[in-house]
Amino acid sequence: MPQQNHTRKKYFVNNKDLTPCLSATFEKILLVFAGWFLGLLSPIIVDFTKRKQERQEIKTALTTELQALRFHLLAMVYLIAHKKGIYDRQLLKWIQSNMISYTGIHRDVTLLNAIESLLKLTDQELSTVAALTKKQEDSGLSLKKHTTPLLDSRISRLSVLDELSRQFIFEIRTQLFLVNEEIDQYRFYFNQTFSSSISAKNYEQIVKNINESYVNISDQARLTVDRIGDLLSKWRC
Repeated sequence: MPQQNHTRKKYFVNNKDLTPCLSATFEKILLVFAGWFLGLLSPIIVDFTKRKQERQEIKTALTTELQALRFHLLAMVYLIAHKKGIYDRQLLKWIQSNMISYTGIHRDVTLLNAIESLLKLTDQELSTVAALTKKQEDSGLSLKKHTTPLLDSRISRLSVLDELSRQFIFEIRTQLFLVNEEIDQYRFYFNQTFSSSISAKNYEQIVKNINESYVNISDQARLTVDRIGDLLSKWRC
């Protein structure tokens, strides 16, 4: 019996002596697993950081270009409204609220001051001034087409942006394309007015087409401005 007890005691001691070895082995396995796991995560973390940085760079660059574009479109809307004598308080306030936040190199304080002065008038006075400032139908406007070279050069990189931002950008590009198409149409009609062989009836129709182009250009430009505002507001959040 004593011999049996001694055997069991020896076995117990040997089993206890193995515990530190097993613990060290387990720690090594954990370290290997942790290293392997971090190795898998490392490219993901690097890619995430890179995409985040690229996303911010694109937003910063496009914000500058889109703010300038919005300002030019607003100026064009005002120019058309001034020529046609069709501006009212609501339109002037809309132009002012969108212009006032722009501080870029194209900022036109003279235009903002003119709008502010008009807004101080009563509705009746404003209608009178609009009628008085209406220009003659045979004088055209020098309407320039608008481009977004920075945005166009980064089209392939927009995948780093979220889906809603890409949707807004797509809509802005589409609306701007329509604005430029209407400007081309306007230029075509306006050039026709210089034809010496044009009849009075055709001239009247051309003038009508020009006036429709003014309305279409203004409407498309206003939609573009609103969508730019939506995108920039989203990026400020």
